[in-house]
Amino acid sequence: MKLISAIIPSQVSVVRKVLVLGVACLLVGYLLMINHLAIAGHKVQALQTSIQTVQSTSEGVQEAVFQLESLSRIQKEALELEMVDIKDLQFVEVNTVKSVAQK
Repeated sequence: MKLISAIIPSQVSVVRKVLVLGVACLLVGYLLMINHLAIAGHKVQALQTSIQTVQSTSEGVQEAVFQLESLSRIQKEALELEMVDIKDLQFVEVNTVKSVAQK
């Protein structure tokens, strides 16, 4: 009570004291909300940076996959391994579930 007496003189009515304390509580609450919003903003910004990093990494990986899967690269490697093109491909049915290719 001494703290309140130091801030608000004793001649002031009880209603005014309650109003001053209410405004002070609202101010503290407001400051806490602003602090919470600022922290949330920093978290969102950090997450957006992480998303951008992951997206750029994903794009790089997709590009590498496309390069490795490209038909011209596969054909080039087949020629380097001295593989030849198959002119007539026939599938032979066997009693198993799988199909087997025959040249």
